Amino acid sequence: MGAAKDRVKTVLLFVASCAIALIVAELVARIFLPVEGSAYVYDERYIYTSAPHTRTWFTRSPANGGQRVLVEFNALGYRGEEPDLSPGRVRIAVYGDSFIDGGYSPLAETFAAQLEEMLSAGGMSRVQVLNAGTGGYGPDQLSLRIEDEIDLLQPSAIVLSVFTGNDFGDLLRNKMYRREDGELVVNRLRTSEETRARFEDKRRLFSAERPWNRSMLLRALMKLHWDRREVRDRGDGGDPAASNPRYMARLLRARQREYRKYVLEGNNEVRLGSDGYDADVALLPDSESARYKLALMAQLLARIDRFLADRGIPLLLLIVPSPIDACDGHPLRVDGAAYPSYSRSGPTSALEDAAKRHGIPYLNLFPHFHGERCPSLFFRAGNDHWNARGQALAAGLVAELLLSGEILGREGPRSARSAGSPRP
Repeated sequence: MGAAKDRVKTVLLFVASCAIALIVAELVARIFLPVEGSAYVYDERYIYTSAPHTRTWFTRSPANGGQRVLVEFNALGYRGEEPDLSPGRVRIAVYGDSFIDGGYSPLAETFAAQLEEMLSAGGMSRVQVLNAGTGGYGPDQLSLRIEDEIDLLQPSAIVLSVFTGNDFGDLLRNKMYRREDGELVVNRLRTSEETRARFEDKRRLFSAERPWNRSMLLRALMKLHWDRREVRDRGDGGDPAASNPRYMARLLRARQREYRKYVLEGNNEVRLGSDGYDADVALLPDSESARYKLALMAQLLARIDRFLADRGIPLLLLIVPSPIDACDGHPLRVDGAAYPSYSRSGPTSALEDAAKRHGIPYLNLFPHFHGERCPSLFFRAGNDHWNARGQALAAGLVAELLLSGEILGREGPRSARSAGSPRP
């Protein structure tokens, strides 16, 4: 009898210990591993968008410090505190992809946050810089967001970031615009069922409406599983450092295949996947696919600028180089003998030339990032985004332009149509 009681006590103690451990783990998850919903959801107009009022995290690789970064989205679905949209203050809206969203960096280190701090320190009173970045977005998606949000945000100016590493190709993958008879036209795309289901499955997976998802611990474990799946599926495949020539050739074929399917074959189905390096634009700038992308990008930027000019809102184009082009010693190097048309400044210079032709103020970061210090401005080991130091350098250069009055202007918002890069 005594032995039976001892076994019962042992079982009860074990159950109580497990319950206490689960409660502690739940509390830890709520504090350090918040997952309050899927960060991105399907959207009929933008293909997808970041979900308002959600929290998640990003874990850096050990090579980049291994820190866990809290990522919180406000009511607009953007990173940062809830915006103050009251009239009477200088408001700069910064649109871009993950370089602006900065989901790999603490909020204070992001480009937008550092820009606001620098503008305030420079004497721009009551300035507000809105982080309107969305990871993975192309300039086409950003153009729609700008058009849809302009009346709500009422910005004093817009900074539009374009990453020359993959934003040219985004225009073909997203299929929102095309060229017909030399003119930019809106395309009638359709999103694949697989893409829709991917976002819907993830939304359901993390939905707090499901009873078992009320546990933050369970949601955190599911996110870890999902993150491993996304890492497995990400990219064009292979290790660029392991077989560089074949990898670069594979990237080139992938970009040319995108052009063939969309432009030549008229395939309007959007299937989100790899958004790797724009090898055709960089390696073969005179190729048919590269010339189409460059022309499409130039016309899209002109469309955005005209839309803003009609409303008296100045635009600054921020040209962000790929570390593949800007940094000496990057693991993915281009063989100049195999691709004699390649120029490390080629993609950024092409975008700069487009801005000049259309009279769009721009800041080309390539001259400021290229050189010995370039590796110190970007993360390493598979993360080609700029780090806190790179974001600070870019923010300082943009702040210099905005504080000079060249963009905002003292004689009206469009008084500086040819503003270029500040001194290196």
